[in-house]
Amino acid sequence: MKLKPFGNPPKLRSSFIVNNHGISVFTSDQIGLLEFCDFERQPPGTILRDFDTLLELIGDAGMPVTPAHLIAMGQLQSINSRLSHPIKLDNKRPVQKSYPLINGLYLVLRSTGLVTLDCLSKKSALMKLDPDILATWRSLNAAERYFELLKAWWGRSRADIIGDQTGGYFDRYTFQLMDFPKWIRKNQGIVTITQPKEAEMLKYRISLHNVALMESFGFIKIQLMDSSMARNWSPREILLTEWGNTVLGSYLDLYYKSPKPGDGFADKSMELDLGEVLEPLEHFGRWSRSMRPYIRGWLRELYIPEPEFQAGTHVFSVSLGKGCWRRIALAGEEDFALFAAVILDAFDFDHDHLHRFSFKDRFGRTQEIDHQYMSDSGNPLDCEVKIGEIQMHKGMAIGFLFDFGDNWEFAIVIEEVSASSQIETRKIMGGHGKAPTQYGD
Repeated sequence: MKLKPFGNPPKLRSSFIVNNHGISVFTSDQIGLLEFCDFERQPPGTILRDFDTLLELIGDAGMPVTPAHLIAMGQLQSINSRLSHPIKLDNKRPVQKSYPLINGLYLVLRSTGLVTLDCLSKKSALMKLDPDILATWRSLNAAERYFELLKAWWGRSRADIIGDQTGGYFDRYTFQLMDFPKWIRKNQGIVTITQPKEAEMLKYRISLHNVALMESFGFIKIQLMDSSMARNWSPREILLTEWGNTVLGSYLDLYYKSPKPGDGFADKSMELDLGEVLEPLEHFGRWSRSMRPYIRGWLRELYIPEPEFQAGTHVFSVSLGKGCWRRIALAGEEDFALFAAVILDAFDFDHDHLHRFSFKDRFGRTQEIDHQYMSDSGNPLDCEVKIGEIQMHKGMAIGFLFDFGDNWEFAIVIEEVSASSQIETRKIMGGHGKAPTQYGD
């Protein structure tokens, strides 16, 4: 199939000007593009329409998710058929990752905080809309919604939300997301991919769901390979749009902070403070000050209330291997150091090794709480975090890794969170099965 050419890519500036306050200075043409963008009638890309479609499909009843909290296989084709650009797959058992845009929309959705998980059982869970945050979302205008979704993507998203492996603290999408438009700009605003293997390489440069989101936000246009060349979603040509050049270009220049004339976007020009690099939300807020004066109606943001402290009784089921479990009750005022000690006592383990708790926060990101002797890990310490500070709910899973040599993996499930603070003095409430011997024979 012969592809219709895109036309001419936008005229690229080697860099934007960033003033002494870290604010990008736009050309008159770019200011006009920003000021006259009509988000209500003709927003950039299809992100607002497709995101609303996903919210409608979740509805009041919720949407089934897998044990890994991804969208259940039975829902994917229905979602795909309702999107602005549905795709055809030569795959008999597609999963969420098979649909790059659905994968991207899910990533953004979780990163907004609009949804919660209702864990009905170990094998059944629903993704449900938070009614309070949804009401705030509906009060926003189209411009505010667009940039709120952009903030969720650029500011909060992480690979572990969609089940991909992370690479530690530096595994923030900001790095990948900034490399991709830099690559397109170096190719004069258009990239042509001739072989499916080259399209596969996009997975390593930026990940396909991020490419799909780039198009959904209107930053790029994509022409896909013919089905005779590639079985799955594979871009053949990628064109940087004027909107993408303006928005991404200003973000790039702030990220790399005032490149010298002629330097382009070489990594050597990056001069941001380490804290600004590692905290994408801080960087997004700084960048938004460049954009807000030119975007009509962008005044408010999505309000996510601070979680309330849960002071009542928390009942946990803690298992170690098959058929061995203990039920433990603790008050929200207790810290995770005590929680670890009670778990180890319940299984007759000595307290002579380091440990780590891990769980998913409301945005689907993995959070970790470490033993108090691991102060150099960068994670909160168990003696500093109280149980009631973590927004727990029935069915929520927590991992407890003890002894980084033998790797004892305890599985914790919250059975109940009660407003009452009346619990037994003995915090081990019962159990089943003989605990394994800590040190063997």
